[in-house]
Amino acid sequence: VRPGRLTIQAAVQYGERAGTAFGVDTVVVPAPMGGTLAMGSLLIGSRRGRLTVRFGDGQDVPVSPGGVVQRSDGLELAVELFGLGPSDVATVQVLVAPDNAYDSGIGALPQWKPFPERRGEGRVTRVAGGGAIARWRTSLPLTKLKPGSWLLAVVATDASGREVRQEGRMEVLMP
Repeated sequence: VRPGRLTIQAAVQYGERAGTAFGVDTVVVPAPMGGTLAMGSLLIGSRRGRLTVRFGDGQDVPVSPGGVVQRSDGLELAVELFGLGPSDVATVQVLVAPDNAYDSGIGALPQWKPFPERRGEGRVTRVAGGGAIARWRTSLPLTKLKPGSWLLAVVATDASGREVRQEGRMEVLMP
């Protein structure tokens, strides 16, 4: 993929007569070593998800439409990171906040906290000779989160202090 702004639209077809079109999204693809750090869309799912997206490394990532996950199934997160130089490393952290948008009224800022599980932090390395995209994914238990609406953020920071963030919503259901 060439560096620059890309406009993306996707559609899913169910059988011969039904389907869903997803909205248009704009993705910025920075040039390798171009000084810009960027992150692809945050993929949110659970291990028993029936809808999967092929990740750039050839593995399937389960995706939950609308971010709806069962607490007992756990959480699967994945992102792609652009703009790291060969062999560069970035730290990755998952943040969570209650989605109080309906309770708090307009103007309430999310109260972000680190995800309550150690696996909510990690590192991603762009392998020299392995292409311009670094991929990170994790599986997280949801046992320490109450059922309800949550905001999720994945934040990546490289050694020079450049930071990039993607956010999404998640609905945790029982059991």
